[in-house]
Amino acid sequence: LTGLVLVASTAIALVAWQSIGTSPDSPPTTRASALWDRDYQSFAELLDSPGAVAVVGRVISVNPSYAIEGVPFTPAVIDVESVLAGSDRVGAESLTVVQTGGTIPGGRTVHIEDVQLLAIEDRVLLFLIPEPVSGYWAITGGPYGHFMIDNGEVRSATLNEMFDVESHPLVIAVQDRTLEEVSGEIEALE
Repeated sequence: LTGLVLVASTAIALVAWQSIGTSPDSPPTTRASALWDRDYQSFAELLDSPGAVAVVGRVISVNPSYAIEGVPFTPAVIDVESVLAGSDRVGAESLTVVQTGGTIPGGRTVHIEDVQLLAIEDRVLLFLIPEPVSGYWAITGGPYGHFMIDNGEVRSATLNEMFDVESHPLVIAVQDRTLEEVSGEIEALE
């Protein structure tokens, strides 16, 4: 099965759908590639969208996926530890972040290449833009605005794998840096 679905609210185009059934009795897994709206090169560019924010937090729940025109979206609730940029736009202690991909009712799983879905207990640095219709938030540029925090150090969730090198400017921006160092740089952009 191949096709093209445009998802304007998350600024991506999903292409090259490939359904893979693991067995005749199991629901298929669909793999899709995403074309992101741009190749973000810096923290400043990630914050250059209307309503953009940068937050540090922990994923406290992941809700069941829902589908719009067959495309699954998975909401996750983030307990906000700190707002690094856009504090005037974040009025809650928790935010719901929606990502493209997941398992929709009926059991079909859609995996978007280069997207790591948020998981319970993940500690993250996220660059977010508001989704005006749902009231939820989306990660700016998908994988570009998603960073993991492990033992006080920040790393890109998937950019290393996307570019198969460690030379992308956002990978370099967090390489061997603590959350405190990265946070200070982002806060200085306000």
